[in-house]
Amino acid sequence: MYRYHALGGASLAVFGSALSLVPSAAEAQTALPAVTVEAPRAAWRNLAAKYRTELAIIECVCVDEATHRRRIEARMRGIEGTSEVTWARVEKRRTEYEAWTDARLVLDTSAHPPGRLLAEAIGYLA
Repeated sequence: MYRYHALGGASLAVFGSALSLVPSAAEAQTALPAVTVEAPRAAWRNLAAKYRTELAIIECVCVDEATHRRRIEARMRGIEGTSEVTWARVEKRRTEYEAWTDARLVLDTSAHPPGRLLAEAIGYLA
């Protein structure tokens, strides 16, 4: 919700369109045996280069494992055609995660309230 308020006009439309692709792409990726994330990350870099703009990466993490697990187990997205994420799936994906090497802002969602995280993200993008 906060992301939409931070963006305006055409940026919102592009951002919303890009976000609409993420769930289906992520779901398709989880079905693959050995998933690499470098190719999609390179695609984002190439897109930024094509439009001569800077790629700003904001990585949201939940460092507190108990909080993360509680959030996952309580979440009901209700997205047609996709299954709910289980804690077992999160743990499996964590072992497969390839850390970003690009410059980025990392926000710990378990450490601060959403308003502060939003302010940090806006500051990073300014």
